[in-house]
Amino acid sequence: MIQARVERIDPGVRNRLVDVDLALEKPLPEGLRPDLSVASRIEIDRIENALKLPRPALLEDGSERFTVFRLTEDEDRAMRTQLQLGRRSAREVEVLAGLAEGDRVILADMSDWLDHDELRLQ
Repeated sequence: MIQARVERIDPGVRNRLVDVDLALEKPLPEGLRPDLSVASRIEIDRIENALKLPRPALLEDGSERFTVFRLTEDEDRAMRTQLQLGRRSAREVEVLAGLAEGDRVILADMSDWLDHDELRLQ
């Protein structure tokens, strides 16, 4: 991992990718050249003490609510739970209401089971 600062963002998009010029904050590790392409994650904002989940695949852009199944304490059942969502990125979504820290949820596609309030797990 190398920390860097964004210097310039290319206004054009090619194949759903955007070129970004970075200024490295430390010298390159040995064996790396400055002309290499890299995969990166650009942090625009950081929310401290936020409850977050990996972004569910079926989450529609702009939706403020999302339904998940929350596992019970003994993990033999899952309860349908409505979440109120906040900010989101390509990888994570902020949970404003509906879960507490430590709750475990099923993030797989459970759309076939949404008419059930409770599922028994085996």
